[in-house]
Amino acid sequence: MAFRGIPHFKSRNSGTCFSYRSRSARGANRWSGNRFSGRKRPYFHRRASTSLSDETQSLNESSNNFSELDDSNAVSSPVLYVISDEEPPNAKPPRFAGWPIYFPCVKCEDKPETCALVEWCVEYLSNDADSPLNNFDSILAGRHFLVDVQHFFKHLTEERCLKVQQALRSNADDVISAMGLAMYELVIHRLDVGSIKLPKINARFWNFGPTVKIRDIQFSDCNRLVSFVGVVVRIGSCRPKCTRVAFLCESCNRRFSILLTDDVYITPSRCISKDCGGTLFEPLLETNDPTETVDWQQLRVQELVTEQDRSHSQENLALKTIDCELVDDLVGCCSSGSVVCITGVVKMKKNEEARKRYRWQYAMFISVTSVAVKKGLFSVAHSLSSSISRENELTIVEELMSNQNLFAQLVASFCPTIYGEHMVKAALVLSLFGASSKEFSLNRNTIHVLIIGDPGLGESGTIFNLFFCAFRKTHLLQACVDLSPIGVYVSGNTTTVSGLTVTIGHDSCGDSTIDAGALVISNDGCCCIDEFDKMTNQHKVLLEVMEQQQVSVFKAGTHSQFPAKVSVIAAINPAQGNYDRQMTVADNVKINSALLSRFDVIFLLLDEADEERDRRISAHVIQLRRPHSAAYLPFPEQPIDMDSLTSSALSSLKHRIQTEVEKGCLIPGPIFRKYIAFCRHSVNPHLSSAACNVLADFFQELNQEYTVQGIPSGTRQMESLIRLTQARARCELRDEATERDALDVIEILRSSMCQATNFAQHPFQQQSTKKQPKRGQQKIYRFIEALKREMVSKSDSSLEFPAAQLKQLAMELRLELSQPFECFLSKLNENGTLILKGHQRYALNPSLL
Repeated sequence: MAFRGIPHFKSRNSGTCFSYRSRSARGANRWSGNRFSGRKRPYFHRRASTSLSDETQSLNESSNNFSELDDSNAVSSPVLYVISDEEPPNAKPPRFAGWPIYFPCVKCEDKPETCALVEWCVEYLSNDADSPLNNFDSILAGRHFLVDVQHFFKHLTEERCLKVQQALRSNADDVISAMGLAMYELVIHRLDVGSIKLPKINARFWNFGPTVKIRDIQFSDCNRLVSFVGVVVRIGSCRPKCTRVAFLCESCNRRFSILLTDDVYITPSRCISKDCGGTLFEPLLETNDPTETVDWQQLRVQELVTEQDRSHSQENLALKTIDCELVDDLVGCCSSGSVVCITGVVKMKKNEEARKRYRWQYAMFISVTSVAVKKGLFSVAHSLSSSISRENELTIVEELMSNQNLFAQLVASFCPTIYGEHMVKAALVLSLFGASSKEFSLNRNTIHVLIIGDPGLGESGTIFNLFFCAFRKTHLLQACVDLSPIGVYVSGNTTTVSGLTVTIGHDSCGDSTIDAGALVISNDGCCCIDEFDKMTNQHKVLLEVMEQQQVSVFKAGTHSQFPAKVSVIAAINPAQGNYDRQMTVADNVKINSALLSRFDVIFLLLDEADEERDRRISAHVIQLRRPHSAAYLPFPEQPIDMDSLTSSALSSLKHRIQTEVEKGCLIPGPIFRKYIAFCRHSVNPHLSSAACNVLADFFQELNQEYTVQGIPSGTRQMESLIRLTQARARCELRDEATERDALDVIEILRSSMCQATNFAQHPFQQQSTKKQPKRGQQKIYRFIEALKREMVSKSDSSLEFPAAQLKQLAMELRLELSQPFECFLSKLNENGTLILKGHQRYALNPSLL
């Protein structure tokens, strides 16, 4: 098929330039395929429908200027730019030495506005005290420099500033290229290299505000400079992108090059020499000059939820994404899950795959000019906050710090629509603030919380509890997501392993792509998982994340590690439908003990028969539903006489929280969220000697009891105490955790333990645990006693038992197991009762003899 189109001739100082506007992109690329598989060199044949005759050479240059072409087909038709690599004999040197590098398709004389813009940029770079030219060595090494757009605007006059702003809205590429050309001219002048050609120096615009939402970027914004904040959810592999290809005419041996646009490989139809009519060309892909290749990478960025989106969450449920293209030094600047602020130019390109399926023909993408990775929650929270300015941040912090019971106020302000549950809310608030983060530390600083609750109506519950118990766990998780600067909410019955970690896929070109999951996206934040019991294989991937704070993936020949410093807050239902107090926590939830031990705090939200409490809950919900009622005026639990309270009661955390609840002076959500980010960014508390003594005494008390409902007290429990105490001090913006902080944490943990077990007067005295084993423990006890008798009968304390013999012994004891015997054996091996000696051979732990 002939290459149909109207030829446009244009001469420039470095040679001759032809531009062809094709009517069919498919017709321009029919040379591709296996057509040249039998040849030693790829030759390209093309029969031109319009020859480059004298009639073409006589076209007026000014009437065929690139800037005056019809813009109606600027996107739909690829343009072929043929540039001669031979210098004309009497060529006039250009006004700017680097003009052919930044503006290869237009003459300097045809762009007076651009020339004036280059002069303004030269004046800014050479005269300003804070000019990027001060970092001259880094510019030469990296071949790029940063331009603060707001600082550049302040340097310009009012008239020039308006013109530059208009150019950034209509044709931002010219402004960016003009700034790069200005730096190129200054570098050449300083180095005094004469006619030596230097590589292209890229201008990276940043601090271009205000930022826009991804959903607000439209097709009408084409060629406009925009800036937005989002999280990288997909990252492609780096591959070379050819921007300029050299060809050699087989007839006259003349070399010329073609600029490739819109990612479309196009070949010339005829030789540019008017004395040669050759149509046979050889691409010179092996040469570096004039063939040009740059690194190229594609990202997919998803918008972050802002304060306006949180208040209108029911209107916009789907988060929008947009593709971004990185070139040259920007490649590899971020990873999946990174929160970035991207500044780039909105562009369009043909979507050939979609066009073949009779869908839309064009796709919108961002040609990135700068990427700023948001490090820390404080910068992320500031990017998402529109109601709080930087000037008011310190004022807000000072007002909050004036309250002596700030932690109690924070707990009272957390999810005020849920009645009571002060200790649960306190643990969730500590999880949002997190512990001290130390660089190069192997200990994690995230706090994980597990909430166990009945899914519905209990044996003695009321009809109202059917609603309240079902929705309070979900509301607590949703409150954590809303208050965390980076929060992700997932449901266990709809997510997969890849949805939690990362997905390794392939794009249309066959290259690998990495899609970030919930745990990677919520890095430095919290990931709330509802219906935790509905997850089966997903529990295994949480082991590494909850302890090592990273996700390791080895799929499709790709080995990658992604940071996942995330606080996991999970809600789970009992395995039997209702929580059985005669069983351990591990038996009720059916979770691997290794995963269960990674949770710092475990709380129970159970349905209990209490008519007075049900009445207060009903009144609390009704008050929230009244018209013109304040959402931050919760119904009090009971009237409290402040004079009748003793000093010990006033020091109790629960009473302090209740006092703040009755005051009704609660912290709004945007301020709460910003304060969390500010505290995590500003302070890293350490423990005082008094706090260490209190925690050591409490841990020793735990060791004396040895177990808390089947979970032994070990190093992880001590580390949990330290993390919670540091988070308690961070809530009040203090560098040192005091004895009061440690006592508050112990009160929270004791409340959690009392819920998990039936404690008597002393919170660590289980009711007849040793004398009356629970139902699950009775089977294990009978099985162990039978093994002991077997070992005594054979007088061998190191006797090993095959798995078949153990199964036969269980059948003789008539153990009614609710699970396969292999799972029963695996459970005994995990908790250390049985030791695996070899293949299917076990021995009893010597400590049990």
